[in-house]
Amino acid sequence: MLDAQKRKDNLEYVKQCIEEYASLGIKTINLFTGPVPWERNPLVVGRGIKEGEAWRMVLEAFEKLVPLGEKTSSTWQWKMCGAWCATISIRPSI
Repeated sequence: MLDAQKRKDNLEYVKQCIEEYASLGIKTINLFTGPVPWERNPLVVGRGIKEGEAWRMVLEAFEKLVPLGEKTSSTWQWKMCGAWCATISIRPSI
């Protein structure tokens, strides 16, 4: 998503979800990054967006999310979407 305001709004929504899940006692959360294939006309890394720019956006978002993950003691199952998907577990250092 190249629109900066939409990315910001999505990030705020994800933060709210993480806080809500934590308040309900849910400790494992799935997070998806990258152009999502279920959207109409998704970006394609390497064509619609350069790979380096895509990673910059992911890391920028995670800089804002990791402190919240540490605060809520949640574990994230991170799925990178795009040309391929991979799952990585992120656990806070407590």
